[in-house]
Amino acid sequence: MSKPDAWAVTAAAARHVGNVFVAAEVGGTHARLALLARDPAPGSLPAVLDYQVYEGAQWPGLLAIFQHFMKQAGGVARHGVLAIAGYVLDDQVVNRNLPWPVSLRELREGLGLERLEAVNDLEAIAYAAGLAAPSEAAMVLPARAAERGQGPLLVMGAGTGFGMAALLREGEHVKVLPTESGHISLAPGNDLEVDVLRLLLKERGRACYEDLLSGPGVLQLYLAICRLQGVQPRCTRPASVSAAAVAGDDPQARLTLDTFCGLLGSFAADLALAYRASGVYLAGGVLLAIRPLLIGHDAFASRFLDKGVVRPFLETIDVRLVEHERWGVLGAAGLFVENQWAADRAR
Repeated sequence: MSKPDAWAVTAAAARHVGNVFVAAEVGGTHARLALLARDPAPGSLPAVLDYQVYEGAQWPGLLAIFQHFMKQAGGVARHGVLAIAGYVLDDQVVNRNLPWPVSLRELREGLGLERLEAVNDLEAIAYAAGLAAPSEAAMVLPARAAERGQGPLLVMGAGTGFGMAALLREGEHVKVLPTESGHISLAPGNDLEVDVLRLLLKERGRACYEDLLSGPGVLQLYLAICRLQGVQPRCTRPASVSAAAVAGDDPQARLTLDTFCGLLGSFAADLALAYRASGVYLAGGVLLAIRPLLIGHDAFASRFLDKGVVRPFLETIDVRLVEHERWGVLGAAGLFVENQWAADRAR
């Protein structure tokens, strides 16, 4: 499987009714669902029969979203895969950013599924990144060295929360290692960030990267900067902070996003060093909203490379921005299909 953009409806795949399955990516803001048909031939791409995006807060629960989607799609599925932020503990998805509790058993029984698999949302996006051509993501920071590393590919996502997954290549196969990197303790890199950290520590007792490198984190950072500068905040939502920063009509909003990009660059470099990564992909709605600041300005790049004696290694790494909103759901579908092929081979 090579290019998620090429996943399209085909009459041949659609005839395999017994191989129809539902895949979803669920975050704190949106739920993206697709109905797909798996061609039983190994190496074949599943066909996307239908795809819809829902705003989670407008629905009473995830089951209601699934039921509406399946009714609208007019399909019947026996199996499903769910890419979701957080992790599963005793049937429940643990994530503070979801608008409602999620029970895998409730979903499976409510939809009449024989099996429902769950994977981390960043794990799914990382898997999709391994299938996609590099040209399908926008360049943020090109490598400056001719020789490229052979290490894992890192995928970092900033949305309602923050996460990271590592894509490991084993010959023709890929393996994804999900992490909880967003909960690593925040490390400031300049005086302003130190002052922000002090405020967070007074309010929360602990500060991690997700506290700032996320949608809610953008607003948190903006309010902290306004407080430090003695300015009345003009923005009340993360989206309005991002919009004001891009428009350039709010100095505190612009400083917020410059600081955000600097923290992201520094943290991305730290993780790249920890994994000896060969590349970094950035994903998530927050980053898409500030695309002009992320790509067109120096805040991210300067902090990514500012790591002393290891700068030459970091110069071997491409950093790209994922602009394909379906990567999560398609990556989940790809993982499901690969598991099915493995099961078929084991029989």
